[in-house]
Amino acid sequence: MDEIFDVVNIRYRSKKYDWTFVPARAEVDSYLRETQPFEKTQDLLGVTNHSQASRLSWYYLRQSQVCQMFLSFEVSRKSMNRTVGDVIELTDYILGFSDKKYRIIKMNEAQNDFIELVVREYNEAIYEDTLGSVEPTINILKSQSTKVMLSDASGYIIRSNEIGYVLQSKSS
Repeated sequence: MDEIFDVVNIRYRSKKYDWTFVPARAEVDSYLRETQPFEKTQDLLGVTNHSQASRLSWYYLRQSQVCQMFLSFEVSRKSMNRTVGDVIELTDYILGFSDKKYRIIKMNEAQNDFIELVVREYNEAIYEDTLGSVEPTINILKSQSTKVMLSDASGYIIRSNEIGYVLQSKSS
């Protein structure tokens, strides 16, 4: 249950906002936990626009909600002709499912010519092209002078927030 998220925040660096971290949020309609939502925040440095980050936040949220079952088993090297990322169908009479789709997420070389497969439940519904949120508006104030001499810095405090660091006057 700890991997079932109610809210996913993907933070990306935005060129539009001077490369500060900007959140793209996706959340479910009703939370699984009554006390507070279980949030997952991830910084993705390779993402630089809201559209991509928002789609990724929606994808990770849906994946945590829908694809919850993981399995691990060994197969013979002779019968294995798959790679990581392939979708396979499995039948397990003990767990009670037939021809259920799983995506291979990891392959480990085991002993005696066997390969251990780690698979995760697969559902095509998580690949819908949906935005998780609308792009936020962030105000960035630009100072006339970006340099503060060390002798002049005694009247300032550096504060951090979710976007970055702010140099603030002690009087305000």
